[in-house]
Amino acid sequence: PLHRQPLNQNKRRFIQIISEKQRFWDRLYLMEAGFQIVQAQDGDEALDILKSNPEDFAVIVTDQIMPHVSGLDLMRAMKQLPPIIDKIPIIMLTAISDEEGKNYLTERGIFQYVVKPPNPSLLIDAVKRAYRSFISC
Repeated sequence: PLHRQPLNQNKRRFIQIISEKQRFWDRLYLMEAGFQIVQAQDGDEALDILKSNPEDFAVIVTDQIMPHVSGLDLMRAMKQLPPIIDKIPIIMLTAISDEEGKNYLTERGIFQYVVKPPNPSLLIDAVKRAYRSFISC
């Protein structure tokens, strides 16, 4: 993980990337767009990081399919944590591209899905929208 320090809510720029694999390019694109990244290898590690530093995060970017905890399971677990964590928008990276699958994700509270492999500009736009949504709460 990159160095973390508490930030004022209006200045949060930390984005957490959770993936079954290292997503070097996704991190690089977001870092070049000015976001600070914290990498978690799976949903369990992500929950531990969120519990210990809830004020640091403004957006979560996660894969749907991961070891131990799926992206949807992670979202469900976040709903059980303090409200500051429950309000963090989640962007789901998924191979699902059909309308039924997309609707399934959004109906469960995912802020936005991005089909893998993500187009860099679409991923950055999704994160910026999620970030603006979070800081306007």
